[in-house]
Amino acid sequence: MNEERRDKLFQKIEENTTTQPKDLEKRERDIYRQAFIDGLTSYAWWNDGVQVVGTMPTPLREVIDKVEKTWNYDVNSIPITKTIEDNR
Repeated sequence: MNEERRDKLFQKIEENTTTQPKDLEKRERDIYRQAFIDGLTSYAWWNDGVQVVGTMPTPLREVIDKVEKTWNYDVNSIPITKTIEDNR
């Protein structure tokens, strides 16, 4: 394999490895957001012919729109494990 071809191959591998995690994180955020919306929908109840959420009946559609506009959950922002020291 000549040097130029090898360099192009390594460059391609590097490009793929640097873009994959970002795409994966975006996909994880999208999946988590949709699961959150599904949870809201599951707990919505009917009030005068409108699906609402919460004790102060807010229309489900309004809540979903707000979640989609303001969603900022970052998969990496919440530690998966905590130690006893963290809880003191």
